[in-house]
Amino acid sequence: MSKRQREGIERNAGRVTLATLLSVVGFCMGAFLFNIDGRIASVDAQAPNQFATTSVTVINLPPFWTVDAAESPASATTTPTNVGSQVTWVGTAEDNNDDVYWMIICKTDAVPTPAQDGPPECDGGPSNTWALSPPTDSGDQATATYTAQLTDDEVNVWYAFVCDGNLGDPACNATFTGHTGAATGSPFVVNQPVDFTVFSDDSPTLPGDTIAWTTTAVDNDTLRGNDNFTLHVCRQNDWTGTECGPGGTWAISSLSTSNPTATTTIPIPTPDEANIGAWGFIIDEFGLEAIGAAQGTNSLVTIANAPPRIIASSVDVGSSTPLTLTVPGGETTGLIVNLTVEDDNSCENASGGEEIDSVLINMHRSGVATSSCVAAGDYDTNSCYPYAVGASVWEAQCERVADTCSGTADMTEDWVCTFPLWFNADPTTAGSVFAAEEWVATLRAIDDDAEESAWTTGDTGRDLQQFLAFDVPQNMIAYGALEPGQTTGTLFATTSLRSLGNTGVDSAVFGTDMCVTYPSCTGNATSTIFVDNQQYATTAAVVYDFDTPNAQVLSTATSAPLQLVVPKPTATNTALLPAELTYWGIRVPIDITFAGDYYGQNTIVGVVTPSGSW
Repeated sequence: MSKRQREGIERNAGRVTLATLLSVVGFCMGAFLFNIDGRIASVDAQAPNQFATTSVTVINLPPFWTVDAAESPASATTTPTNVGSQVTWVGTAEDNNDDVYWMIICKTDAVPTPAQDGPPECDGGPSNTWALSPPTDSGDQATATYTAQLTDDEVNVWYAFVCDGNLGDPACNATFTGHTGAATGSPFVVNQPVDFTVFSDDSPTLPGDTIAWTTTAVDNDTLRGNDNFTLHVCRQNDWTGTECGPGGTWAISSLSTSNPTATTTIPIPTPDEANIGAWGFIIDEFGLEAIGAAQGTNSLVTIANAPPRIIASSVDVGSSTPLTLTVPGGETTGLIVNLTVEDDNSCENASGGEEIDSVLINMHRSGVATSSCVAAGDYDTNSCYPYAVGASVWEAQCERVADTCSGTADMTEDWVCTFPLWFNADPTTAGSVFAAEEWVATLRAIDDDAEESAWTTGDTGRDLQQFLAFDVPQNMIAYGALEPGQTTGTLFATTSLRSLGNTGVDSAVFGTDMCVTYPSCTGNATSTIFVDNQQYATTAAVVYDFDTPNAQVLSTATSAPLQLVVPKPTATNTALLPAELTYWGIRVPIDITFAGDYYGQNTIVGVVTPSGSW
């Protein structure tokens, strides 16, 4: 029977009653009788008609599948549904009565209970229901969804039914669909998150070293074997769900099935700093974020403080020129050492201040071991000037050179040290006792955390030049009173010579004529004592003899050195310095007739003695 043919049939609560009136015809025997010969016989009367009503109930048929229910997309072993994501089923059914229908996804294969003009219910009630579609017109596709839960099993069987809500006799199809074992059929697979419970790092870590973040994290899925997952360590707490945000990434681990570790090398330079943020996040191979106490926690990295270093090749003693003393018997100040300090924490600290706090300097002759010129007791003005002796004894100062640190990306900074040397500091130029040596600087840098570098001696030193300096404490050669023609006899007048520099010293002399009107002598023999009337020697035992001199005769030209051999000073107290004497004598010529006080001037020229006699 076609639909059009059915339209005329009365519907009543799902039952159609068909009534057919049966005409019961009774023939009155007395009216007409037909005999067997075909002749008409008459009858006496005709009986009345009788009727019987008939009925049948046509039961409502349930909807039937035209497209079996299936997951869309498939939730399978290799494409599981993450906890928190939806499993979606789609399917299509038709209903003979054009009733709307519901697709219901149950946990058991028992046929659901339908309801009049409403949705069905899985056997066992809501606890046995995975999902229910909205009411759907016959022939249209139905859609049902379920959000995967932490409490779900990894593998979950489902059974799909379609039911109508017929007002008279609602029905569900007795044959479920979907449990076929195919990729789009039951069961659906739930991917559970990694349980991330511990996140830590092994800092403090020095720049240039590797920092490692370790975890305790397990995945309880077994269908595929344990899932792979990765640890992401973010510099800011800006996890996007799949990666670190614009704050940047410290490190990402390789894929792991348990306890992943992520590592990174701390760049050089990096300022030392505590409590630097490092947030840990784990995500599995299906993009599901971990759960647990450690997800999104901060391990608080510490970048350790590295000691500074002196760049030995940068140490420039004397600013590329030999060291020169200039103050006889005293200290020459303002001598210079240039150097560069480097620090793996950079030259600027994390607060924007100076990383390098100070530089200490020891100056010494290269033949003096670095370790022997450190303590205050090592101080020796000849060869060793340690900072430890203190500024009251030796005041060296080191200062940073402005604008030579460009920030935390710069690990070097230039410094300059100025220092004094005493007059007796050992020379190292040719002809000196220590000509094979140099003066070198040994330096130590100290950072803002009081971390010290090793004592470092510069690769290159500089010569300290010979400093010829001396004095003659007595500035008068007094011969006393003599008559014309007399001599002093022995050479008794003296001058002393002492070195105020860093060499042994000798003297050569010359002089002038003497007269009462000095320096304007007339040259007249009666009023001028000519220079060659004076004699000198290195001992007092010499007797003056004009005709056959036992001593050297003074002239107006520089004489040969006397070989006094005044030793090089070894101490700085000039009052205690050794001195050597020169003995002087004179004859007043017989021609002198002009009496009075005669004056002249003898000049003592300093001469460096050979170093072997220092």
